[in-house]
Amino acid sequence: MAQLLCVGEILMQQFRGFVKARTDLGGKAITNAGMQIVSFSISRDLLTSATSNFTFLQAPQALSEGDVLGVYGENGQIIYNGVITSISNDIQCVQMAGLFDDDYMNRTFESTNTIESDVKTLLYNATVGNEDKLLSNEFKPFVFSTSTNTEGKLLQGEDYTTPNYQERIYGIYDTYDVIVDIKVPFEEVQPTITIGKNTDVAIKLGSNAISVLSIIPTTTASETNKLVIYSTEKEVDGVTTPPQHRATYYLTPNGVTDNAFDLSRMAVVKTKYVFSDEDLTTIKNGNLSNKLYNHEITASLALDGSLYDFWSWNLGQKFNIFDGTNFYETILTGYTLNFQDGSMPSVTLKFGKVRYNLESKLFRLFKNSSI
Repeated sequence: MAQLLCVGEILMQQFRGFVKARTDLGGKAITNAGMQIVSFSISRDLLTSATSNFTFLQAPQALSEGDVLGVYGENGQIIYNGVITSISNDIQCVQMAGLFDDDYMNRTFESTNTIESDVKTLLYNATVGNEDKLLSNEFKPFVFSTSTNTEGKLLQGEDYTTPNYQERIYGIYDTYDVIVDIKVPFEEVQPTITIGKNTDVAIKLGSNAISVLSIIPTTTASETNKLVIYSTEKEVDGVTTPPQHRATYYLTPNGVTDNAFDLSRMAVVKTKYVFSDEDLTTIKNGNLSNKLYNHEITASLALDGSLYDFWSWNLGQKFNIFDGTNFYETILTGYTLNFQDGSMPSVTLKFGKVRYNLESKLFRLFKNSSI
């Protein structure tokens, strides 16, 4: 699935905003002459909540926290949707997953045997199917759909637990590479929630003094790279059968393999044992496949260069990064754009699935036990 960043040249342009009321996201947009944007800082991230700030020529009227803000350029293309969290001289927003920033009662359901369809059912049941009619009516305008099909079952968690679904959406991407893409258009049409993986062709990105202003080398986390799966212990007619070996998988730079003699296996083995009778694909996805991008790479890319077309790139897209003699297989998981005085000279790109606290340097990998 392609999660659109933007289309077309945006340097030295004007930007404008529009707002849709949370209770009428398929209705008419609110906009006026004062909603020309003086400056903004836009942050996007597939793994964790990211805050963006917007300064308008004149403070917009009739806005409420929880409404959805849209930003578009002179070519009419929307470059941002977000949920308003603060209204003062500036407007502060979080990403569209913020629509789900609430605790929901977990109710398990029969799996469809694909991750994307399970996620669709999970979110639909929690919102449109919610007994709270205010919440249900807010989400009824959305068209829920899937764009890819990944074999396996979503780890649903236990009934009557109360996970936060904004965090759950980020956790689903971290575990399965499945994006929940929420769009609210300017027009009076239905908003959409599209669930799927990014299937775009991988981009090659090399260190270049003109276009790529900097690449900060990756930091790799020491995580599980060998998964050994056993069945659970069983007792039948007083006879106990011990756990039986079911499968062993290994994480390599090229993906997951069951070949113990694969030459690309990591030299330092980190093993995890799982005792479960669940589907093997489900166990593998939940415990090993999500470790492939356990690193963080940041790069600064000039937006006025001709070598790379940032506006055609999408969150979740795979990248092959060359930095001198180093080579990294990675994935685009976030970016930051800053617009000031009519200029937006560069974009900061973030690759991989590790996030670091820059003050304490402590490793932080998003986890959610309820996914």
